[in-house]
Amino acid sequence: MYMHFSIHFRDLFIPKGGVMSTSKKSIISMILVLCMFLTIGFSMPIQAAADTGIAKVLTTISASPVALMDPSIITASTSTEGCHVESLAFYDPAGNLSGRVFNVETYRMEMILRADSGYKFNPDVACYLNNSSVNGTVSADGSTLTISREYSASVWAPTIYKHPGGETVNEGSWATFVVSATYVRDYQWLLRNPNETEYVLISNLQSRFPGMTAQGDGTAKLYLYNIPYELNGWKVVCDFVGAGAGNVVSSNPAVITVIPDPSRQPASPEPTAPEETEPVAEPAETEPSASPEVTPEPEPTPTPSAVPATTPNVEEPVVSELWTFDSDKHWHDTSAGTRVDEAEHSFSWSTVKEATSKAEGQEEGVCDVCGYTASRAIPVVPKEPTSPALRSLILKAVLAVVLLLILAAVVFLILSSRKQGAHSKKKR
Repeated sequence: MYMHFSIHFRDLFIPKGGVMSTSKKSIISMILVLCMFLTIGFSMPIQAAADTGIAKVLTTISASPVALMDPSIITASTSTEGCHVESLAFYDPAGNLSGRVFNVETYRMEMILRADSGYKFNPDVACYLNNSSVNGTVSADGSTLTISREYSASVWAPTIYKHPGGETVNEGSWATFVVSATYVRDYQWLLRNPNETEYVLISNLQSRFPGMTAQGDGTAKLYLYNIPYELNGWKVVCDFVGAGAGNVVSSNPAVITVIPDPSRQPASPEPTAPEETEPVAEPAETEPSASPEVTPEPEPTPTPSAVPATTPNVEEPVVSELWTFDSDKHWHDTSAGTRVDEAEHSFSWSTVKEATSKAEGQEEGVCDVCGYTASRAIPVVPKEPTSPALRSLILKAVLAVVLLLILAAVVFLILSSRKQGAHSKKKR
């Protein structure tokens, strides 16, 4: 091939009788050989650099399954460079995707991670979830890793965030009572009398208070209509029914104060004047006759009457309306020095500073319940490695530029040699 190009080169660019120096011939020959190698290399595919293998993966999930918890609030993340979490799902024993809430059963968690460009998972990659070793399955091409683990949904007692408040209403009017809690399967409302000796389920309301109606039993909001004066001083209580048997928590009682309606009270009877009677004539005086002595009967011993038992008036602790909190939980303090409504914070996060490839970012979270604020760092964004396709394109462009420069040099040498040949011919 080289001789073929050399013959054509001489025939085309060197005139007959022209003379080319030996040094120029050598230079042009070397340039032609270099052009041939560059052309071959340019036409061959460029092998991409080998992907970086991932040998260990660290992952976390924000919470473990709890009965009556919404699965969508659980999030997953990884701190391992070169990959990211693609999906997280929970499957019930039948293999179906978990529904709106977890039930009291065992679930299989499945987390799928995808390798970033320039990385791949090693076939024997070590997998960890919340610092515990777990099983992982790598795809044939090393691009994805599936981590799985079984969880038995925990059973937690309902956590009350809002108790019902007392109401003062007019007789015959209506009242509303609202509560809020988590991990609740059902709401059961009931009424208790002032002495706590009688209670009435809202479902049996009309049998005890005819004409009175209710709406919202079984929900977090109860309406009572046509409230009678007889209900004055009674208390409204909500029982929160959680998952599992016997998992019931009662709210604080809310007292109903009923203002009487004079038009509904029965009228008192009017007093009547006594009837006039004719005077009775006094009988004539007579001498007293001796009367036999009467032995007085002994007075009966009085039987003690039953005294109704009274329930001691135990003052309930006063619950502060303000939330008290620390970095982990919030609660209401009571006058007895105890805590109620204690629960972990539930944050809504917003980005304050975006993370870059050189510096961490920052997020700020506000608790949806108590308003406590916290902050956390956003990891540095890893630099995206140059893709193999882009590297191949850049290298080919460089080769093309080098080839054009070499061709330009060849043309320059050819024109220079041709000019020198013509000049020598004129001298002869």
